[in-house]
Parts: sequence; C-alpha cells; structure tokens
Amino acid sequence: PNVQSRIQGVKETLDGTSWKEIGGGVSPVDCQDDVEIALDLMQQLAAHRSVDAIIPMGGWPMRNDTGWREFVNDHRHLKLIVGDSIGVQVELFNRAYVDALVGQVPYQMGEFAIETLLKINKKEPIHDIITGTTLLEMIRFPLDLAPRDQEMNNIGNLAIVGYLFFAVVAGVILYFTGWTAVHHRRNDRVVTASQPAFLYMILAGILVFASALIPLSFDDQEGTYSKEGVDIACMCPPWLICLGFTTAISALFSKVWRINRLFKSAQRMRRVTVRPRDVLGPFFVLLTANVIVLTCWTVLDPLTYQRVDGEGTDHWNRVIS
Repeated sequence: PNVQSRIQGVKETLDGTSWKEIGGGVSPVDCQDDVEIALDLMQQLAAHRSVDAIIPMGGWPMRNDTGWREFVNDHRHLKLIVGDSIGVQVELFNRAYVDALVGQVPYQMGEFAIETLLKINKKEPIHDIITGTTLLEMIRFPLDLAPRDQEMNNIGNLAIVGYLFFAVVAGVILYFTGWTAVHHRRNDRVVTASQPAFLYMILAGILVFASALIPLSFDDQEGTYSKEGVDIACMCPPWLICLGFTTAISALFSKVWRINRLFKSAQRMRRVTVRPRDVLGPFFVLLTANVIVLTCWTVLDPLTYQRVDGEGTDHWNRVIS
C-alpha cells in the first residue's frame, strides 16, 4: 500500500504537466524488492528512446552502489528522482549520482511510535489513526530558480544599418535613373549610344538586389515580427538576390552580345539594325529558369527562421544564448 500510494502521488502531481508516463504496459514495473531486478528494470526503461526521466518509488536499485554508478554513467541524460534516503543513497547523492531523493525521517517515525504507545498505555485519547511525518527532500537544484539571463543575439538596432544602406543604394539608383532620363531627352550621344533601355534594366536589377538588405534585417525579437513573418523573410533574400542579379547581368550580356553582332556586321560590310527587343531573349530565359528553381525551392523545402542553442550554460544547465 505504501508503494502504491507513492505511485498515485507521483501520477497526480505530474497530471496536467508536460511530463507523460510511457504507456504500453511499460510503466510502472515491480522489482519484487530485489536489488538486481530493480537495476535490470532500470536498464530496460532507459532503453526506450522516449524516456527522459525515471522515478523509482524506493531505493532498491541504489543499494547496489557499483551497479547504480555504472547505470548513471551510461545514461547521464536521464533525470533520476528516487524514493527513500538511506545512507548509501545520500552518499551517491553527494557524489551527483542522483538528481533528488525523497525519503522519510526514521527518527521521527520512531519518536511518534513510542509517543503513541505511551498514550495507549496511559489510556489517553489518540485523535489521529494515521500520523504524518516530515518528508526529507534532497534536491541538487532549487525548486524556484533565479530568472535566466539569456542572450538572444537579436539584430536590434543594427537593423537600422541595413535600412540605411538600402536607402543609400536606392537614392543613388533614383539619381542615375533621373539623370539617364534627362540626358536621353536631350539626345545626349553617350546616353543614346548606351541605350537607356539597358541602363534602366541594370539600375532596376541593382535596386532589386540591394532590397535583400530589408528582409535580412528581420528577426523574432519580441514585439516585432511573428514566426510566420520571419519565415517569409528568410525566403525573400534568395528571390531578390537571384532576380536582381539576373536582371542586371542579362542587360550587360545582351549589351555585349549586341555590340558583338555590330562588329561582326561591320567586318562583313553589312548594315545591321539590332533592336532592344531582339536581345531580350537571354533575359527572359534566365529569368524563367530562376523563377522555376526558386518556386520549387519555396514550395518543397523553404528556408525557415530557426534558433540554435549557443555554447555554454548557467549553473543550472540552462541555455544562456
């Protein structure tokens, strides 16, 4: 009955928490008060991948000092909270071979027993059929931990730097776009020969490329963006960088290809007119290929915002970065 009450108390305490008892008849198990059977059952429970903690209701497995040490050394990832607190258990606790002990106080139990017998002998009234004794709890960490000082490594105010860099690039792009438009209207020979259509494509490509700085400045800092928002932001830079680079490099490639055709035609003494739309083929081919690849990437295996635990923990083994 004592052990069954302990089991019921553990289940009621853990009910409603994130800790769950493994099912399938695996737990609880009966060691029949045998030390070796208890250790063997511990090994069987530890073999289950889903087991993170084991709570023996009594100190049977710890009575084999050597066997218990070997078990703990092989399963350091497990949390172990054991019932009872006899001498060998306290010694193992002091050497960090168990996370917590919950036991009775034998001295107090003996004291209460003698006092009760004396009352019976003196025919004094006994009001409590069951007398509760103090529990001895030995825990390697406090139940109420201090607040964790965790460095989240958020971008913070550095995001402003990204916005400023993009603003500088955008300002330069707008300036040269206006400059090209003005000089083209004035029939400037240099601008006309450079063909404004290609110049606009290069400027547009650089602007799209530089706009990747904006989503790169997003993070999950509290009060800023949601998890869905930063996930979308993670997938934006590949799109902006690839499309911007494709637009700019296609314009340069088309321009060089056009000049190449003009030189070859001059060598043959032939007059050739190459219109801008005749050399936009490479742009659309590259653009289509990029869109297909990026779409497949986004649908099948998109980039997501994830946090990875940094090195180092505090005194209570909590991640601090």
